[in-house]
Amino acid sequence: MLRWVEEGGCFPYIPARWVMTILGFLGFFNVYALRVNLSVAMVAMVNHTAIAGDSPHSNDCPVIGPSSNSSSLVNGPFLWGPSTQSWILSSFFIGYIMTQVPGGRLSEMIGPKWLYGGGILTTAVFSLVTPLAAIYGDVWGVVAVRILIGLGEGVTYPAMHVLIARWIPQFERSFKATLIYLGAPIGTVKSGDPTLPRKARVLRTLHYACAGVIQNFLAAGFFRHLIYDSAVNI
Repeated sequence: MLRWVEEGGCFPYIPARWVMTILGFLGFFNVYALRVNLSVAMVAMVNHTAIAGDSPHSNDCPVIGPSSNSSSLVNGPFLWGPSTQSWILSSFFIGYIMTQVPGGRLSEMIGPKWLYGGGILTTAVFSLVTPLAAIYGDVWGVVAVRILIGLGEGVTYPAMHVLIARWIPQFERSFKATLIYLGAPIGTVKSGDPTLPRKARVLRTLHYACAGVIQNFLAAGFFRHLIYDSAVNI
């Protein structure tokens, strides 16, 4: 599976299926971190003062006494109300649902490592252009980019299913698949770090959504150069 293992390199005594499990975990950690990071970055992107009265429920349950409101939040340049933010965040799943079934078939035809690595790479590339889409395309630019990110991430699960079927012995699949897919919730939790809105203010010159992109490029490179599609390809 891995050239390092085959050539007796850095980890000659670690079974190849365990290295694949670790890389699969890191891959899902990265793609899920980039899936939800816009939810956090948007806190520093929108103008909370300007959109404070846009919510239809803003007066339903008034808070008496000191509270955390829009005045305590940094104001960004975008006038995206709650409904617009919902459209932006949900647009990801338009692309995500479209590549689920084709992703499984393409994994069998051209190899799962190409689909998995390509999905990670697509997520990284379009996450990198999200700030430009927001600046020059406003709402619809970000919606289009989020759909493309969804298209890339939609192939990751089908491709990993094929990799697991080809690499993990039958009686180890439940345990190792659990470890691999555990990267998804951990990546979600990490990307939802409550300190990130503050970091987004400090690092605004990085344009919000670029955090984690370098890791995704590295993950795509690892899958391209280190992983084989099947044990018979070693």
